[in-house]
Amino acid sequence: LWLTGTVGAVRKVTVEVQRGSHTREYHFDLSTATVLGSGAAPLLGYLFAKKQYDAVERDGVVMGMDLAKVRAELALRYAFCSSECSLLMLYEPCQFRENQIECPKDHPAHSSWKSSRDTSAPVESTGGLGQKKTEGQLKTVARLATQLQEYMKRPIPEHVSRSDGERSRSRLRC
Repeated sequence: LWLTGTVGAVRKVTVEVQRGSHTREYHFDLSTATVLGSGAAPLLGYLFAKKQYDAVERDGVVMGMDLAKVRAELALRYAFCSSECSLLMLYEPCQFRENQIECPKDHPAHSSWKSSRDTSAPVESTGGLGQKKTEGQLKTVARLATQLQEYMKRPIPEHVSRSDGERSRSRLRC
């Protein structure tokens, strides 16, 4: 059990834990708690975020909490991500441009990214995966959809392809 917070007027906390028919009370005297310096804040934030994520992942439906919303909030507030997340690591200026991400000022590639950003053309934002499709791509999809519809309208041909002489119906050409 982790109790975290800031110094304030609360000195004692009583927690009642119920498991099945058993109930137990725990008393915490916060006036005797160790006061941590500001350097511990990132670690405490991470520990809180991890426990919060685990709880919502386990009991989110019962708690009425949306895991995706909690995940986004924890990522923004505590720089926390779950073990299922993928990490995009950017090293070169071109990687920042391709992903349309601003290079941080303290990153080693910032100066070259900034100079290349000023001289380069904007990144193409159509036609790729997950992007708006070009006219040519839309025409190709429409043509393929028409071909598929025509193919599916044709009757299934009968073939004698089994060794026992039975006829089988299949669209496969053998």
